[in-house]
Amino acid sequence: MRPILEKATEAALVEAAVTHAATYPSERSTYSEAYTRLLDVGHAASALNYASMAIWRREFHGRLLRVFRHCDALIAPVMPTEPPLLEAFAAMLSAPPLSVAPLLAYTIQFNLAGVPTLTLPMGSEPSNGPLGFQLIGPDLSEALLLSVGAAYEQAAGTAAKHPTL
Repeated sequence: MRPILEKATEAALVEAAVTHAATYPSERSTYSEAYTRLLDVGHAASALNYASMAIWRREFHGRLLRVFRHCDALIAPVMPTEPPLLEAFAAMLSAPPLSVAPLLAYTIQFNLAGVPTLTLPMGSEPSNGPLGFQLIGPDLSEALLLSVGAAYEQAAGTAAKHPTL
């Protein structure tokens, strides 16, 4: 699974580089150091890697469409581990950009397939870290996902809860 995660993360960084093409690298000094490292990975990516991910993305999207013939939505975890504490997350900003790929194991494939998702809270870890799950729907199912999410939040009693900032 790790090679697909790294390729998927790299593909996302290529797209970020394309999105910022008008201002990066010409206005590099206006970007954070962490984000410049991410954009640099996107700029350095292999065209073959990006093309192979584009093919994978199209094929995965087709498989999802076939799954959605039999169900309205999917439910999946958001992260494969407990969310990192702020200190650990801050340390990731100085780590190699592709080192965060494992944290995206349950989300990036749906992002790359271009299908809508909705992440919802579902309690907390013993260490008080937040737990969540995602609803995944077929193309143009945002209204359905929001309705299902709102119904879940009402039933779970989390609709009125907000984190302390």
